[in-house]
Amino acid sequence: MKFLKNLKVKKLVQATRLHFGAVIKELKEGKKDNELWNQAEKLAGRNESLVVAKYLHLRAESIAKQ
Repeated sequence: MKFLKNLKVKKLVQATRLHFGAVIKELKEGKKDNELWNQAEKLAGRNESLVVAKYLHLRAESIAKQ
């Protein structure tokens, strides 16, 4: 059980498909959280398509926590 001490536990995902759907709806309406978008850009590096995926995840988690 020594290995359990060194194991890093990631945060559990709280967002459901309904939260992701809400984010997609927001984007279709031209709404986005600029702070989260900037965070997604930093996480994605220069990969533009990855920015959208990171944003979807970050925003869905944000909605789930509300």
